[in-house]
Amino acid sequence: MGIMQLLGKHSKNLLVLGLFSIFIRGSIWFFRLFCWLRKSDPDCVVELTLSLCSTFLMDVSYPFIFDSFSCLFSSVVCFITSWVVIYSGFYMAHELYFRRFCFLVMLFVGAIHFLIFNPNIVTLMVGWDGLGVVSFILVVYYMDRRSYGAGMLTIFSNRVGDVFFIIFISFACAGLSFESYSIHYLSEGRLLTVLGLCLLLGRITKRAQAPFCA
Repeated sequence: MGIMQLLGKHSKNLLVLGLFSIFIRGSIWFFRLFCWLRKSDPDCVVELTLSLCSTFLMDVSYPFIFDSFSCLFSSVVCFITSWVVIYSGFYMAHELYFRRFCFLVMLFVGAIHFLIFNPNIVTLMVGWDGLGVVSFILVVYYMDRRSYGAGMLTIFSNRVGDVFFIIFISFACAGLSFESYSIHYLSEGRLLTVLGLCLLLGRITKRAQAPFCA
């Protein structure tokens, strides 16, 4: 039994160090890309398109936008996640399902990166919902009454955020554009202020920020 516990602890340490190395390298890589973009052209935007389905009837593809701000945000997210993994290696040293927890953390970080490099409002909602589902699973991870209550509050706050996003999308449809940066058809005034407020409140509630935190 002692040998099995020693092997399990050794494999857990290797997993923590491996994830730490991956996220630190990702942070450095995105920061170097940020520096390169800022040095070459601060307004430079690199678009990578992932082809999901291509037939003679339709072509389904998904774009990823890389600019200086998104690369900087991604670098910060990877840096913070690397130290979260190190901290969880000590805090959850006796967790039996530590690999499952690390898998959920990686899903959470992946959903955040999906949002960072996403130029589309409709698919942005999909990313937010994926982030909300992973957040709910992490909140109720210990499966007690208190965590369930916090998890339900997280789900309800996400639904409130959906309402604000739907309001924003309805006006984006009027301009035949789902891009968050293409709302030039709106005149300066109260309407633009209201839409900006809807987008801000939607992001606050979807991320369960105060006063919508669980």
